[in-house]
Amino acid sequence: KLFFYLLNFSLFIGGLFGWTIIYFGPLLILHSIIVGKFQIKLLIPTLITLLTIFLQLFHTFILTGSFLTAGQISLIKFRLIEKNFSFGGIQFTLINYIKQEISWFQAYFTRVILILSSINIFFNLNKRFSLQKASLLFFLGLGVAHPIVFSRYVFVHDFLNVYLLPFLAVSAALGLLIITDFTKKLGANRIFIFTLLVIILFTFVFERIKFTKALLNTEMNKPGKE
Repeated sequence: KLFFYLLNFSLFIGGLFGWTIIYFGPLLILHSIIVGKFQIKLLIPTLITLLTIFLQLFHTFILTGSFLTAGQISLIKFRLIEKNFSFGGIQFTLINYIKQEISWFQAYFTRVILILSSINIFFNLNKRFSLQKASLLFFLGLGVAHPIVFSRYVFVHDFLNVYLLPFLAVSAALGLLIITDFTKKLGANRIFIFTLLVIILFTFVFERIKFTKALLNTEMNKPGKE
């Protein structure tokens, strides 16, 4: 019960700061239905999310006399359906968006994480559906919902891809376990397995050193930079 209360409180606070949290409630309900553990109380997170949206709109009403100003409506349209949308000299198209997302994924999540996560996905495609799979799909849904719904917004603001990190981290860890089990089945000794894991960890840690240094040298990480 304490965890559920903390979850709802976190959703309330998070909903007041931004709308990226709105997908949590519906995905939680979907997850519970898939695993056959749906309860009426699981509607509460969605209701709390709707409450935070109403509070934000009500705050706008207090300040402007309207729940949605013309500027907000035009901004929503701009982020959702604007046709002539470009950023940094690159026109927004599905192909350009996918290319940019792949580039960002490699830069921020590292190729090691992406490869390990892909291994886990590949080796679990034909296995029976389980609680683990449903939970991974839940995290995946949280990660891709905003980039799909507000693709133009994410096209500009790369940090919104951070919600994919829980899925990639868990999936990559499972991928690492698959590699370990596979080497054991091949008859590899513990020293070889340990060395392999150290090499993977070493590659992961140092893969993006140059990128990180270049990013820090731009001073774009400092407060007040635009």
